[in-house]
Amino acid sequence: MQTAQFKTNGVFDALLRGPSISSASSRGLNWNGYVTERHRAEGFERPEAVSDRYIVALWTMLPPICEYADVPGQFVKHRKPPRAIVLAPPGIIPAIRPHGQGDFILCALEPEFVNSVEVELDQRPNAEILYRRDFVHPAFARLMELLSAEANQGGPLGRLYADHLANALAMQLLHLGSQARKNKTDKVSVLPSHRLRRVIERMQDLQVDLDLQTLAVESGYSRSHFLRMFKGSMGCTPHRYLLQLRLERAKEMLRQRKWLLSDIAVICGFSSHAHLTKVFRDVVGVSPSEYRRLL
Repeated sequence: MQTAQFKTNGVFDALLRGPSISSASSRGLNWNGYVTERHRAEGFERPEAVSDRYIVALWTMLPPICEYADVPGQFVKHRKPPRAIVLAPPGIIPAIRPHGQGDFILCALEPEFVNSVEVELDQRPNAEILYRRDFVHPAFARLMELLSAEANQGGPLGRLYADHLANALAMQLLHLGSQARKNKTDKVSVLPSHRLRRVIERMQDLQVDLDLQTLAVESGYSRSHFLRMFKGSMGCTPHRYLLQLRLERAKEMLRQRKWLLSDIAVICGFSSHAHLTKVFRDVVGVSPSEYRRLL
């Protein structure tokens, strides 16, 4: 778990516009196209700013009363709802006067990343993504919380898991900016057997930290199509399937009774002995040590 650090600059400057205490940062985890951090900032007037990326803020504690410059030079007082979300696309971010401390999860998505997700959608959004503030969206909030938790723990579930969350976050962002909705009667597609075989063979190397883009390239499809077709073929996401492969290999090694748990964790692609134990207990119902004793 990460310790808090004092920050005065970074990818979230356009939204923070001043010093803050940061934690749970994904910087250094080799995530491409997106960053998440938690921040705590004191209440002070923040002037109008310009952002070059998509920034989303989720207020994690009861938000303070804020004043927004809805009209240049004129501030209007507004009370935020619990778990309020602010969505700021590239462009101008209005001035704000918070009347107290703010605690929030921040996610920044590079325009190139969002565009790459957009071109993969079957039905592309039909409206521009605009600045929105103080709306509540449980699914969007949950994705941000999961991504933040993964960053706070140092990325133990791997880049594939983080990519999956960020991809879903970008799709939510795109649909929030439009009225486009997928046809619920779309036929479920599956991966051709030879391509599915190639993907699964790639996943057999359990010690490699695979990402979503690598598997999509292996399949010959875009990330969004690959995700949908893999689930149509296997009944689960790529991350869930990879986790099952790792657990089955761990069970096999436990049955051999000659491996240390720390060695099993490394060979099966878990980030640590503790990570193996937690996932094993969550899925199997007992710890690896208990599983071996019960054999």
